[in-house]
Amino acid sequence: MLKDLLSALKIEHSEEVTDEEAEQLITEHINNLETEKDTLSQANQELSASVEGEKADKEKLAKELSEAKTELATTKGKLEQVTDMYKEQFSKGPEEDEEPKDDKKLGNDVLQMILDTK
Repeated sequence: MLKDLLSALKIEHSEEVTDEEAEQLITEHINNLETEKDTLSQANQELSASVEGEKADKEKLAKELSEAKTELATTKGKLEQVTDMYKEQFSKGPEEDEEPKDDKKLGNDVLQMILDTK
């Protein structure tokens, strides 16, 4: 009967195998299967951890991208505001009692407007 089990499990054995030898071969086969199961289980856990890590990295990058887009939109809005202020200031020209500003002074005023909008 144990010889039939050896054949069914496709365990190599000689035709003259004793029941004791057959039992030992079956036990070794079971131990090998358990070792393989443990190895596969550990590999599965490592793979799952890796996938979770990559998922967390992806979520973190998505959050950072969203924050960068928000910051870019805010900066763009501020730049448009300063550009409009500059155009308004530049199109007015000097007041009657005000002397014309040189480019350096005008540039400093624009920089101050940028700082004021932050």
